[in-house]
Amino acid sequence: MVFKPGKSGNPSGKPKGARNKTTVAMEKLLDDDAATITSKAIELAKNGDLTALRLCLERKFLRARIAR
Repeated sequence: MVFKPGKSGNPSGKPKGARNKTTVAMEKLLDDDAATITSKAIELAKNGDLTALRLCLERKFLRARIAR
């Protein structure tokens, strides 16, 4: 099937606000333990774990960038 230039086979496209199924599933799994996981990541970062430190900093700066 050949589409005309500028027209796709799905003109409506993905609805705004549609979420990836995997992301939604992971959020459901992590919702109950989010505070515990966050506390542990901060603790590890304070104790010198560079991966945990990077994770904490990326989340902090990501939120600051989104808030602008």
